Amino acid sequence: MGVPGFYSYLFKKYPDIKSVCTEMNLSHETKCHNLYLDLNNIIHKYAESNDKNEIIKDVIEHIDRIFRSILPSQLLYIAMDGVAPRARMPHQRTKRFLKSKQIDGITTDEQNDSKKKLSMNVI
Repeated sequence: MGVPGFYSYLFKKYPDIKSVCTEMNLSHETKCHNLYLDLNNIIHKYAESNDKNEIIKDVIEHIDRIFRSILPSQLLYIAMDGVAPRARMPHQRTKRFLKSKQIDGITTDEQNDSKKKLSMNVI
C-alpha cells in the first residue's frame, strides 16, 4: 500500500535510485552499500502453489540468490508488511471471493491438496 505519492517523489528527486538488476547484467565492480527487499513480493511469488515448507525453502533460496548476486557491503534490510488495515480488509475479501468463484470443478484430490497449502489469507 505505502505512502501515496512517495514512490514518484523519490524517482523525481533521485532518478538513479532504482536500477533493474539481473544476474546477467551485474558485474563484480558494481558497488552496492545497502540492499532493501520487500519480503511480501517474494512470499507472494512462491505462495500460490507450494506447501509451507516449500514456500520457506523457496523464499530463503530467493533471498540468498539476490544477496549473492548483489553483495551489499553494509546492510541487507528485509521488510515485511503487517496485517492489512481494517478499511482495506473488505476490499481484499471481495477480491479473494471473486478469485475463488473463477475456479470451478475442483476435484476431491485437489481439495485435499489445498489443505496442505498456505492460505493466501494469512499473507
